[in-house]
Amino acid sequence: MADTDERWRATVIDVGGDADAVRERSLPTTTTRRLLELAWGEEKARTVVVDLVGSQRPTECERRLCPSPCSDVIPSRHGSGSGEMGHMDERCARDIKHGIMSAAEKMKPELEPERGTNCNEELKCGEEKVLETKLELKPKPSKNWNKELTWEGKVVEVLHIVRRWEFTEFDPKLEWFVPTRLCAFNIAFFDHDKESKAGLGPPIHSLTSSDYRDLETSVNVISIKVVESDVGYPISIFGTVLARDQYDYRCVYLFRRGRDDPQIITSPEDMLTLTGPKRGLGATDYMFFEFNLKIKGDEGVDKDFSKGVLAYHAVIQAKKLKTLLLTSWLSIVEFAFAPVEYAVEATLAVKILEGTSFFTGRVTAWTTGNDENEIVLYDSEVAGTRTEIRADGSVQLNRRLVAVPLNEELVLNICVLEVEVEAESFEFILGHDDEECTCKQGPYEVQVKIMWTAVKTRRRRQMWKHIDGIELLC
Repeated sequence: MADTDERWRATVIDVGGDADAVRERSLPTTTTRRLLELAWGEEKARTVVVDLVGSQRPTECERRLCPSPCSDVIPSRHGSGSGEMGHMDERCARDIKHGIMSAAEKMKPELEPERGTNCNEELKCGEEKVLETKLELKPKPSKNWNKELTWEGKVVEVLHIVRRWEFTEFDPKLEWFVPTRLCAFNIAFFDHDKESKAGLGPPIHSLTSSDYRDLETSVNVISIKVVESDVGYPISIFGTVLARDQYDYRCVYLFRRGRDDPQIITSPEDMLTLTGPKRGLGATDYMFFEFNLKIKGDEGVDKDFSKGVLAYHAVIQAKKLKTLLLTSWLSIVEFAFAPVEYAVEATLAVKILEGTSFFTGRVTAWTTGNDENEIVLYDSEVAGTRTEIRADGSVQLNRRLVAVPLNEELVLNICVLEVEVEAESFEFILGHDDEECTCKQGPYEVQVKIMWTAVKTRRRRQMWKHIDGIELLC
């Protein structure tokens, strides 16, 4: 990538750094765009603040304009830069000369992303048709767009643009620039690495009748699979997958493994071993899922495997499995989850009081209204699973939390598999009044404890800050 940037930079210098001259060389569209971005990023960055100070309207970081690396408009790989894309190149050159993006209202190209680009895809569920949605949210235009910004407002807009560039990378699989972290809102001062401090909601028995109306829609993450690998199988995966929800848009980890503790994926059917979320996710508004997965290479050389952001807007279709695809770098990753309306949180603890000191088996859960989508809480066959039982009999579950609709019950299945011993299966149907259940079967005695809490509507205090009419995520 660095060598490529140097060649493009040399081309810019050869033609005097003029964006129009670069475009007139009839280079491929993708190369032309990169040259324009370099010309803007390297030669105009020093004066962008000055240009903004003298402008008569605020900057709008419009993703649809091609100079922005966060744009979701993907040029045709076989196009010549003529027609619609040619007009966009002209607009790019004009924007670069002025040092800022033009306002979105002046030009609205209606181009659709190609199939296989870095966007969300909902796969077939029964007879449901395949739908495609865009990766990013379109930033809301400022209500005061026709009002001249103050110096502070212009600085905030510039910082937002700079940070979007920081989180934008060239995806070799898509052959285009994609955002790899959340940048749908103004992120001038947002800390992308801060972990969410929101905890469980209040106990459901403490709720009044009016509180039930404030129960949020949530989701259960069913599975994350690598359905296509450009490097084949098996692969050693490490890195993070996290969720950002409306509570605070901070990190809620679903998968997190270091380089020294990778997970071995041997086929497209293998699921990543999830360890979260630790609380119910709020899904009434937009949700974002960030992927930063790498594969462990030989001699300490690792490779980016899956990077990007999936966005989901809570248009609830009850009891349907939602599946999104992230196509990036060296893979296609499938992300499956199920929406849950009027959700309560079930936090589980499992103990084996008699029968064994190591738990070889599997723990799964589902709701009475959605028995097709099992949530795996524990699987001893996955490498790295801690099978030893603690002194008090506790099983070290990988996941402990399940979102359950208010009008449904939770089903918990515990299957114990021992060598030379007949398998035993325990099934518990747990209602909202159940807190502890014990069952003895064969040589085993299993105890389940459950805590019920509400997924209530709430927001982090001071999550949004307003400067000169601009709404910032903090």
